[in-house]
Amino acid sequence: MNKKIRKSFTKQHDQSDCAVACLLSVVRYYNGDDSFENIRQISGTSVQGTTMLGLYRASQSLGFNAEAFEVDDIAEIKKNDGPCILHVLVDGYLEHYIVLYQYGPSGFLIGDPAKGVSEISEAELLKIWQKKYMLRLSCNEAFNERKTKRGSKLAWIRGLIDDDLTLLFATAFMGLIIAALSLCMPILSQKLIDNVLPEHNTFKLSISLILATILLVTKSGVNYLRSVMLLKQGVAFNNRITNKFYSLLLSLPKNFFANRKTGDLISRLNDTYRIQQTISFLAGSVVIDLLIVIVSVFYVFNFGVVIALCTLASIPLSFALSNIYSDKILAGQTDVMKAYARNDSNYIDSIQGIEVIKMSGLEKGFSRVTQNFFKMFQSELYKLGITKTRLNWWSEIIGIVLLMTILTCSSLLVISHQLKIGELMAILTVTSGIISAVVRLAMSNIQIQEAKVAFNRMYEFVYLEGEQSLNPDSGAVKGGSINSIVIKDISFRFIGRPKLLDKVSFELNKGQIFVILGKTGSGKSTIFQILQKFAFIESGQITIDGHDLNAYDNASWRSNVAVVPQDIKFFNCNLLQNIALNFDIQEPGPDLTYLQEEMVKVYKFCVEYGFDKYFSLFPQGYGTLLGEDGVSLSGGQRQLVAFARALYRQPQLLLLDEATASMDSETESFIIKLLDNLKQKMLIAMITHNIGLAESLGPIYNIDQKKYLIKADVVI
Repeated sequence: MNKKIRKSFTKQHDQSDCAVACLLSVVRYYNGDDSFENIRQISGTSVQGTTMLGLYRASQSLGFNAEAFEVDDIAEIKKNDGPCILHVLVDGYLEHYIVLYQYGPSGFLIGDPAKGVSEISEAELLKIWQKKYMLRLSCNEAFNERKTKRGSKLAWIRGLIDDDLTLLFATAFMGLIIAALSLCMPILSQKLIDNVLPEHNTFKLSISLILATILLVTKSGVNYLRSVMLLKQGVAFNNRITNKFYSLLLSLPKNFFANRKTGDLISRLNDTYRIQQTISFLAGSVVIDLLIVIVSVFYVFNFGVVIALCTLASIPLSFALSNIYSDKILAGQTDVMKAYARNDSNYIDSIQGIEVIKMSGLEKGFSRVTQNFFKMFQSELYKLGITKTRLNWWSEIIGIVLLMTILTCSSLLVISHQLKIGELMAILTVTSGIISAVVRLAMSNIQIQEAKVAFNRMYEFVYLEGEQSLNPDSGAVKGGSINSIVIKDISFRFIGRPKLLDKVSFELNKGQIFVILGKTGSGKSTIFQILQKFAFIESGQITIDGHDLNAYDNASWRSNVAVVPQDIKFFNCNLLQNIALNFDIQEPGPDLTYLQEEMVKVYKFCVEYGFDKYFSLFPQGYGTLLGEDGVSLSGGQRQLVAFARALYRQPQLLLLDEATASMDSETESFIIKLLDNLKQKMLIAMITHNIGLAESLGPIYNIDQKKYLIKADVVI
């Protein structure tokens, strides 16, 4: 196989990522590089995968000249110069993508992201390549500009440990002291056996024992201080890397989270602990082991070249063994991390869907599914454990052979009176320590590589481009009072998908409650996503009092917008905190004497707007814990809290998506009356399927017909 192909080929993470893996393989084939997650983003890859259109657009943004077409004659791809991507069907129905590298005497050389690189015959290719869809790629000038800068990863991690360098150097110096003290004990034992004891000198014996005690206590004390310093460094580093990574996650666009499994995100957050462990390991065990080897080898050379060379032989043997098993362990560790993420995602999905599971009587079925996920995770752990066990076994064999060789040579020197008994004991102690230290150093490479896997998984998200904030000095429009929003001829599509909105136009004004009607899936909620700057139009224009929506900074704009969505998120805290979304509010005491200013403000707001008559009926009033995701609330109560949360922000634009669907008629009337009183203060837009409600409000716009209606007399 071509070395370039083998090196650049990239396997998929899961079955939805085959197209991403193919495109990344082609990028690396041309000596470029990119992030797996970035290509997921720009290709619109979701849990269902992506389309040829999504691949086409992603390849263009990566700097390729791309041609997507249906091939008439297979002879055309035999002449293809360079890799291309084919759309195939596995087992006749599963959509999949592969890389076609070249055609040769043995057939077609392909890269299947699910299996690997292999050669297949023309008949085998035609069997899976039924639709004959192909994406031909060639580099343009923009491609070279997308090569990842060397050292960017290293620079990122170095920025995290800059604050710890002084502490790490101090622990390294302490490691030198510990290594030196470790060598002193064998030397002291040798002198004790060869000189002090044969002389029967109790004074020298006492001095030797006192000295040994001092050395051991000193070593223990230094090791204790060093361990405490490493613990402090670990806590500080974990806080920094986790906070920085989490902050970077929160800065990513909203659609990033829509296409990610929660378990995968959590597992990558947990990977930060593995990185910190490796840094502590390098500053701890690795430094000490390295110093022990350096210092002890000089000592061993005093007793003969043969013994020293036998000891030094452990270095190439151990590192060669580590290199043999390195790729297997790295692949195994990657599989374990993926299986762990899938297992966590399954736990989260099943627990969040417990109501559906119980109502459908599917407890046993989901239990079996969960067991299978966990078995797969345990299976990957077992395979990795077997590989590590074999590595450790071979390491022990090497150590035993070398130690027995050294023992044999040393014993012969003792018999020939070239070596004393105490020196023999010292040699065995020191060489045993050297061999053990060398083995640990060799194995440390594997731990470093495992941490590298964890870091690369985390860095895939760090590499992504976050939401752009406009500089106030660059002409960004600041938030303020809004009187009208004009939406003119806007079109929108999700990446790689057909158009969802096509030349939609309408206008929002104060003094009215604007209603949007339309069939399910027609793009009504997407318009709200666009107005929140979570999605971006393909063409057309949205102006706010004459200013383009894009001229507003995201944070500034969103501070003017409040939403009551269909799916309302609640946090595991009390009612007041869920309205204010201020988690610094102190929990109230039994007599409510510890309410902070914000809590009083929330309470007064609820009284003024009429929510108090509903919230005062909650079990503990405003101090009622709503539970995780508001599990203790009814549908109508959830929407009331969502309304209170939205209006507490004092927005200029209020977006309501089926916001009264779960309310009884009395509560709905209260909300409509409240909105009617507020429509002079803010723009209000509502999505509903309730025709009677729509006709009782303001202008009605049908998104399917792209026109205003006098009456909602259409099928919705």
